[in-house]
Amino acid sequence: MNATMAAPGASASTITVKDLLFCGLWVLCAASGMAQLFIDGSPDNVESVGWVLCSCTVVLSYLWRSQATTTHPLSSLSLLGLLNSTQMAALIAQTADGQSLSAMLRVPTFTFFMLAVVSTVATGLHLAYRYLLPLQVPSQWLANRVWGPLGALSPPPPIVIWCLSAIGILAQLVGGGGIGDVGGKFLAGLAFMMWLPFLIPIYQRMSGGTYCNIKKQLPFVVGLGLFIVAESLARNGRGGIFAIPMQMALVFLLYFLHTPHPVTRRFMKGLAVLGLTAAVGMAVMTDLATAMVVARDKRATLSTTELMQYTWEVYLDKPLLEARRESSNLASLTSQYDENYLSNPLLARFAETKFHDNMFFMVSDLRPDERWEAAALSVFRVVLLFPQTVHDFFETKVDKDQHLYSMGDYYINLHHGAGFAYVTGSIWADAYALAGLWFPFACALLLLPCFWIFDGMSQSGKAFVVSPVAMCMAWQIFHFGLGGESIGTKMGFLLRDTPQKLMLYLLTLAVLTFVLRLFKLMPPKLSQKTGKLV
Repeated sequence: MNATMAAPGASASTITVKDLLFCGLWVLCAASGMAQLFIDGSPDNVESVGWVLCSCTVVLSYLWRSQATTTHPLSSLSLLGLLNSTQMAALIAQTADGQSLSAMLRVPTFTFFMLAVVSTVATGLHLAYRYLLPLQVPSQWLANRVWGPLGALSPPPPIVIWCLSAIGILAQLVGGGGIGDVGGKFLAGLAFMMWLPFLIPIYQRMSGGTYCNIKKQLPFVVGLGLFIVAESLARNGRGGIFAIPMQMALVFLLYFLHTPHPVTRRFMKGLAVLGLTAAVGMAVMTDLATAMVVARDKRATLSTTELMQYTWEVYLDKPLLEARRESSNLASLTSQYDENYLSNPLLARFAETKFHDNMFFMVSDLRPDERWEAAALSVFRVVLLFPQTVHDFFETKVDKDQHLYSMGDYYINLHHGAGFAYVTGSIWADAYALAGLWFPFACALLLLPCFWIFDGMSQSGKAFVVSPVAMCMAWQIFHFGLGGESIGTKMGFLLRDTPQKLMLYLLTLAVLTFVLRLFKLMPPKLSQKTGKLV
């Protein structure tokens, strides 16, 4: 791991951002694994660490030494996210906290073995997918025959970005996606567009500084970020606060991994500043996230202003925050089901390990008849993806309001007889419950459509051609792209949510472009292939 190990396309003596990222992550994982031997040398923990290190070595080596991040950037991002959310984040966070990797897990060795199988299958399948042309036909057809010609892959001008973002902000404020109102759901479907202005810095870099006057744009981008933070605090939503830095980081990660960018002194200085800022921000955000969890119980009784004030008071009460953390840890020791694993609530948003462990524990001893019942329910939950109006039209006698539960609820009810609380399930536990020893093949069948849908939103080549919609979904693709709560949820994400975002974006873009051209306000567009304004 020296200067001669450069990414493909860079000179042999140049260390690139890609080298720095993947080599750095592997060293961090290896150091964490060695530290785990001193933290907990029990056989279960050592075996768990071994499986995680195997997964990290396979995935990180593949992404580092291949050109996958150049030819298939979005599916490569989802592959890295799969490793992170299932295993890598847990290893690093638990080690940093001085805790055993296997602590607070029900079946740690089985869980990490199964997740290692998933990571290995995903990597091998991605390799085959990149080199076997027949496997690439669906993604190339989507990119070159559908989304590309419709304009879904082109960067919109700044004025269009801000108009679309304004629509997204309005949708975020007044949309009602959680209820059955069609208008509310339509508005909620537009909310993702509020993230578009955060793409302006990357478009400016792609154009060589000709996309816009960045000095005029940045204050508005920062202002939007502050607005999202305030709106998230007002509705006690941690996701909005957390998503801003992650969206920015992942978009730039996509760009820097696409083509070799040498590590310069200026880059290292910027990285050091970002690292210091992240360290300080994490200390603040950790307590803020806990305070928002405490304040969540007051949402129904307090006004927006009172809720924000109460959250601030809880944030300043450090003994109360510590007591909350201790009570969560004690509850995990006595309850039949819990979701406590990583002690840091901010880092916990990176890891899905506990959810997978809970569900693997639940499904490990299912009887054959229970497996068939789970399979039938998984198929039925795909049918539930259709709107209620469709069910009513075809007289299917299905009332979606009668099926407001998760697959996690189903397995807990089967195992403990507990009621439904919409707990998080695991797509991989689903696959194991349905396929048994054929689990690796089931994984491949679930993963390949994900590669098709994601890479259908980008064009392979030297130019960085990725849909603005995909970049607004960067966190979803990274964290949930290859995982999910259940097979039904995954099918909904691939076949409904993602195409719906693209179609709503194109529809809104077409109307807005017509209006701007009508009033002669439409500026030139940025060509992703040439980096020039056209």
